[in-house]
Amino acid sequence: MPSETSVSSCIYCGPSCNIPYGMCHCGCGKTTSIIQETYRPKGRIKGEPARFISGHNRSRLIVPFLEDAVPFKIEGVYCRLIPLTKGLYAIVDADDYGWLMQWKWFSSWNKCSKTYYAVRDEGKRNGNRKTVLMHVAIKGTEEKLEVDHKDHVGLNCTRLNIRPCTHSENLANTRLRKDNKVRIKGVQKQGKRFVARARKDGKVYRRGPFDSPEEAGAAYLEMAKELYGDFVYEKTA
Repeated sequence: MPSETSVSSCIYCGPSCNIPYGMCHCGCGKTTSIIQETYRPKGRIKGEPARFISGHNRSRLIVPFLEDAVPFKIEGVYCRLIPLTKGLYAIVDADDYGWLMQWKWFSSWNKCSKTYYAVRDEGKRNGNRKTVLMHVAIKGTEEKLEVDHKDHVGLNCTRLNIRPCTHSENLANTRLRKDNKVRIKGVQKQGKRFVARARKDGKVYRRGPFDSPEEAGAAYLEMAKELYGDFVYEKTA
């Protein structure tokens, strides 16, 4: 086996790799076994050390490095950045940074919310893969509650930005849907006129009809504030 000093670059990562030769790439600090048979589709070369110890290549087991970085402030609260996949970061309170960094977190795009969320893999349970959302892990809400991001940025997981909510409140604080033909939130066309429509706890509320979509939009906003309070997303168009 070549020595660490005789290897110019990692056979897996190239010259930029900072993992010592023969050590597991998950960062556990342990030595991997020697490959007994070449299998190039997987990058395995006979006589070379394996990239991972068996099982350590599962991303949920790779613990990220705790950075000794200076926290920054948002609205007077110290915050930190947690690295995700795709070159993204989640913003968390500095007090939450340490315990959240015991896991590897990923960035996951949500096409309905039109934002990225931070998630981690918990493996399989009853044959199904289980994932955990970072903002839910931080708030630890009851089973019937959800977590809402005030600024609609899914990666802003500071405690000032996330809050427990019902499903109806969560929907109230959403942007205009792309399939809204009127292009004003909470407004539907009814014949040649327009109605304002909102839903809370399974019950539908309506106002109108109105002659213009703008009138219906104003009526929806007024109704929504009565129903949802601070959870209303006030930009309807």
